[in-house]
Amino acid sequence: MRSIPKIDLLETLEEGVLPDDRVEDLVERLTPGQRVFLAALGRGFSPLESARRAGWEGQAAENIARAYMDGHPVVSPLAAHLLCLRRLASFADDDPGPGDGNTVH
Repeated sequence: MRSIPKIDLLETLEEGVLPDDRVEDLVERLTPGQRVFLAALGRGFSPLESARRAGWEGQAAENIARAYMDGHPVVSPLAAHLLCLRRLASFADDDPGPGDGNTVH
């Protein structure tokens, strides 16, 4: 299987990042439970674990995780945005710059 060149992957990920005004609009519409879900997702928890951290249990947590990741008008775009940002940030771990690795490129 052919790997995707890093620059192409970066461009694809950057396309998934939402504009600031769109993020602000969506964030204003979140419920407290949705905020907890996205906060956990942004910290690297799985969608299911994020739903559990937001207070859902059992089958309800599975249903919420699935709904929030695929097709929810407010949470899904923000979840995709967060995951793109996390993936972009991971590239900094792959290729540290000159010096101590704490530089901004």
